[in-house]
Amino acid sequence: MSLRCAPIAIRSPISHVRSVTELRVKKDDQLKADTVQSVSILEMRHAVKKGYQAQTNEQMMEQFSSILTIITSVFGALAGIALLVGGIGIMNIILVSIPC
Repeated sequence: MSLRCAPIAIRSPISHVRSVTELRVKKDDQLKADTVQSVSILEMRHAVKKGYQAQTNEQMMEQFSSILTIITSVFGALAGIALLVGGIGIMNIILVSIPC
């Protein structure tokens, strides 16, 4: 298990991450307590309140999974629309080619 902590200002989507502290936790049951404790220690050392965010690997995987689900849904919808338009085009060609 690992935990990543970075100042919120550094984690903005515009700038690149310049400083990340990675902590390793041996047991899963200690992860939540160690997360809270490490964030509070960082905030005390740097004299800031709510200036750090902590994110576990599981949380990053959940975010990645949700983003991947959205991308898959968008591509699936585009493929469905493409199939519908192609089917209408084929029906029109068949309709025109059959003499009445």
